[in-house]
This record gives sequence, structure tokens and C-alpha cells, in this order.
Amino acid sequence: MKKFEIDFLDSYDDDSILKELKRIAIVTGKKTATKADLKKIGNVSYTTVRERFGSLPQALEKAGLETKPHKKPKIYPQYADDESILKELRRMAEVAGKDTLGKDDFQLIGNVSYDTVQKRFGSLRQALEKAGLKIQRFSKSTKAELLHILVELWEQTLEKEGRRPSQTDLMKFGYPVSYPTINRQFGSWRKALRCAFDSVNKETVEVEEISAKVPNFAPQEIVTSKPGRKTLTLRKRFFVLKRDQFTCQLCGKSGIGVRLEVDHRVSVFDGGTDALDNLWTMCFECNRGKSKTSL
Repeated sequence: MKKFEIDFLDSYDDDSILKELKRIAIVTGKKTATKADLKKIGNVSYTTVRERFGSLPQALEKAGLETKPHKKPKIYPQYADDESILKELRRMAEVAGKDTLGKDDFQLIGNVSYDTVQKRFGSLRQALEKAGLKIQRFSKSTKAELLHILVELWEQTLEKEGRRPSQTDLMKFGYPVSYPTINRQFGSWRKALRCAFDSVNKETVEVEEISAKVPNFAPQEIVTSKPGRKTLTLRKRFFVLKRDQFTCQLCGKSGIGVRLEVDHRVSVFDGGTDALDNLWTMCFECNRGKSKTSL
């Protein structure tokens, strides 16, 4: 049986309301009081507090309480290698009972942050792919995400079939986005390809401008590569292919059926860099014949 309780204050002057806010904070074990707290255990309404003090934060401040509830930041363990992160993604999928993961899963059950995954693998999609998990379809894709997909798709169709991508290649190569989604974002497939083409040029221009402005005494890693560094970005490889007109620079092969690759003129083994003037297009056969030899 519910007890008789008085759920109002004897007086609603400022001091009484501030004293009630302090009482709520003590009961909840917090250093603040929220709108939900006022509704659940308060003897004064949120509306009354707002009308009397202008806002709840202003009332809390006068009561000597914190104006914002502070969430304790989640502390994640450090992962030294990619495989440890991929193992964690598989564990999360098992706990969630799914074959894929979304951004919200990282906050709920993850021991690795979403930002860490993005920085380490470039995107959640690429991390899921490497972990052997299902890639989610893009329901709310940004233009940047779609451009990344288009450039990656374009490189694959160039490498395997020597042509630009068509709309049906999205499904053929297993990308989690449909061509109507891309057409809606860019206006048409042709316009989307043009934007992808321009984005590669823009990135390359920025790289060249930065390199030209770096003084001779700048740290070496800003403009050069070192043995064992990560592979070339998709956009840089794509630009080199485009610059060389999708033609092997040794034997002149090009066209459908010719597998093209981007390699270093002076090999990384011999101290070569990833600078654009040290990269060129070669067919599969010429590149295998070249091996690590600098030309």
C-alpha cells in the first residue's frame, strides 16, 4: 500500500527551491540534478525552477551544484597490432549475436573505440572486411564515403578489366551501396565518376603543394617513405595510373585484360620514396620481372 507523502514544498521562495535541488542531489548520489530527477523524486517542478531562475543550469549554479551531468569517460585498452583489434571486432560480433557491427556497438560492448578502428583501418567497412565480418549497407552515406567507394571500385575495374566502373560493378565487387544511392547524391552516375576523378586530382595537388612548401630541414618523414611503411593509398595509385594514361611505362601495354600496377622507380629497398615522380605504371609481367631492382 502506498504511503501518504507530501510532494510539495511548504514555501516556493528561492531558498526553498535551491534547498530542494540540493536534497535531490543527495538522494541520487550525484553532484547535480536533472529534469528527469525533478520529475521522478522532486517536490518542485522543472517548469517552476525554469520560471524562477531562468533555466535549470542557473538554478544549479546558485545551489552550488554542477550544471552538467558528467559522464565518466570510457577507458579503452591499448592495442599494439591490427590483429588484436580484428579479434576484438569478432568478439563484439559474437557478443551482439550479429555478423556485422555498427557505430553504437562500440560504446555498448566494445573494448576498442570507433575512432581507433577508423584511424587504424581507414574505415569501419575495411576493418569489418579484414575481420571476416559482414559489411553493412550504407543507408545514410556521406559524399566523402561514396567518393571513397567509387575511387576504390574504379581502381579495381582498371586493374582487373582495364576500364572505368559501371553501375552494376557495385554489386559485382560486393560494395555495400546501391547505384541509386550514388545517383541521388551526385545527380547521375556520370557526375559521380566526375567527382571521384576530381577528388583524386585535388588530393594530388594538395600533396604536391605541401611537398613544394616543405623546407629542406623539415623532418624527413613528411615527404619521403621508409622501408616497411604502409602501402600507397588508393587515391595516389589511381592518380598515377591516370597520369600514365593507364599504360605500362616499360612495354606500352594497355587496354582491357592488361593488369596494371603502380610501383617505385627507385625501390623502397634502395631508399626510394612515395613521391609522385618516383611512382610509375607497370603491367603485371614487367613489374614481376623488375622485382626489387631500381630502374
